[in-house]
Amino acid sequence: MKTKNIAIALFDPQLDHLSMSPTKTEIEKWRPATAFLSLHGIPLITHYMLITPTIHEKVALRLKPLIENHIHNIIHSRIKDEDIANSFVCELEIQIVPIEYTDIWNIDACVKCLNPVLNGIVANERRQPITTTISLLGSTTAARTALYLATKHLERTNENMRFRYVKRIDPRQAKTPENLWYGTDISLTSNGLLRQGIGTSHPEYSTALDKLERVIQTFQDAKILITGPTGAGKSELGRLIISYMQALHGDMNNMNCIVQNVAAIAPNLIETELFGHEKGAFTDAHQQHIGIFERANNGILFLDEIGELPLHLQVKLLTILDGNPFTRVGGTEHITTRFLLLCGTNKDLRKECAAGRFRLDLFERINTWHVDVPPLKDRPDDIERALQRELGEWETAHKSKVNFADGAREVFLDRAKQCVWDGNFREFHATFLHLALFSEKGGITEQAIEEEFNRRTSYEIDAMPLAAKSPQDNSDTSESIYDLAEMARLACALDVCRKCKTAKEAGEILFAARSAAARQKGTGFNGATSLQRVFATFGLEAHFKNGIFMVSPLTQ
Repeated sequence: MKTKNIAIALFDPQLDHLSMSPTKTEIEKWRPATAFLSLHGIPLITHYMLITPTIHEKVALRLKPLIENHIHNIIHSRIKDEDIANSFVCELEIQIVPIEYTDIWNIDACVKCLNPVLNGIVANERRQPITTTISLLGSTTAARTALYLATKHLERTNENMRFRYVKRIDPRQAKTPENLWYGTDISLTSNGLLRQGIGTSHPEYSTALDKLERVIQTFQDAKILITGPTGAGKSELGRLIISYMQALHGDMNNMNCIVQNVAAIAPNLIETELFGHEKGAFTDAHQQHIGIFERANNGILFLDEIGELPLHLQVKLLTILDGNPFTRVGGTEHITTRFLLLCGTNKDLRKECAAGRFRLDLFERINTWHVDVPPLKDRPDDIERALQRELGEWETAHKSKVNFADGAREVFLDRAKQCVWDGNFREFHATFLHLALFSEKGGITEQAIEEEFNRRTSYEIDAMPLAAKSPQDNSDTSESIYDLAEMARLACALDVCRKCKTAKEAGEILFAARSAAARQKGTGFNGATSLQRVFATFGLEAHFKNGIFMVSPLTQ
């Protein structure tokens, strides 16, 4: 029986765009949705282009007839052999399939949208065997990674299907059209999908993700610990690992995959949330509650901020990981559960173990494989990707684009790469929202960017001209100009000023006792002056402009 070949590509409105009357140069230009035509020896019978109708419908619908009308030009420009080119023209069928991403930057959301669409394509192509050529190209790294994961699931659940994983080569380095693509087996040890899903260019982090991908492909029960500062992307990586594991080893529709932030659970409820409780176990227990550990049976559980788990519950978790049964709060029934555990934390668990706040045996159990997520300040090459993501999310949420004035985008990227970003991607997100919300009709201006970064820099003690060492510094603090008590005084002043609109208001809060005493005595008190004296001690000066707090070096 003749092999049935299907090409599936995610439509990219920028790279795949054609004008109403495309020129020869425009037709020969490399573009993802038509680049399959450069693959020799693979007679394409059906070519599916997946598009998001709410965003790309008009462009994609215009592209389809253009490709159909000029298909012989496109094919003949790529394939010089006349007979092969004519066979392509006769056999090629183009279909546009609508697909709705709820969040094109979320791997899990993309997979859920792609899975039924791809199943529908397979259902329409019942001729066996089926050889499918997959393009991992689209508008976002999340969409490309999701396409891989969804097709990997199809490969696992359809024995007669074979997939050829087609990976993009930089067109600037390609010498001939044939070199624009190279095919690899989809089951290779590592295809860099975790790295692509995160979208990082950080060398050490990229290497760690490639190693982690190999671990996940080799071990179905790999226990992984994700560490890194708050807001650096631990949860995003955890969710990507879950999607990857489901595609490789489990059911894509498995509902027993749970993500839980331990720190987000109230201390008095954490045991019942994790282990469950029986009806009547305590005053407000009006009905039985199935805990997270029980609901995760035969699935995957990602416990973020595992370092916040109380010691007495760490013992019970270790018991579960050893395969022993547990009981719900107030119950006697022995329950056994088995799940794959992923953990995340912003703490140094080795130091927590040394301080007696975390069990060493539990740490060794969950730390079989470890990946450290670096902070945003150490990933300047990822800044542009983070900005592109923010622009895409804004457009999806508000149905409108945020533009930059001439030269402003480069100014933003330059300032962002120099910023400390103590809050990492969360702080970056807040900065972008502030700029986007108050941007002018002409777009975000250089002046707005400078004002925003000056405002944010005023919060960063590390960016100020201070010679004091931080409390985490293990070196001799006697060499510091300022001691920790003075640093704490400055930190308190900064915190109060951020929440106030004037120096007088901040001074009244900081020196409330002095202000009250002055009122009782009937003497005057100037909170603004006292506030400036605090900053002057450190060679700084506080400013409030239009209700926004800023700080600068003290002028002599």
